[in-house]
Amino acid sequence: GKNHIDCATTLNEIGVCWMMLGERYPALTAFEEALFIRQKKHGDGAMEVAEVTNNIWMILHEERKEMESMMMEGDEEDENES
Repeated sequence: GKNHIDCATTLNEIGVCWMMLGERYPALTAFEEALFIRQKKHGDGAMEVAEVTNNIWMILHEERKEMESMMMEGDEEDENES
């Protein structure tokens, strides 16, 4: 079934593939589904839950770095216009 633990493993692996392709949104979607299943089956303290949580953190960290970089580029452009 869709909430089987093997499905969570596959979703996590799909998320990793999307992440490697630079496709953050579908990766995040797959990780969130895997996290839901793993939390339900293993509980919050399980290593399997930590693995998916770490993958989600990596995506969010990349997003933040990208946003900060864009903001810094915008600040530099503002300074050059003055």
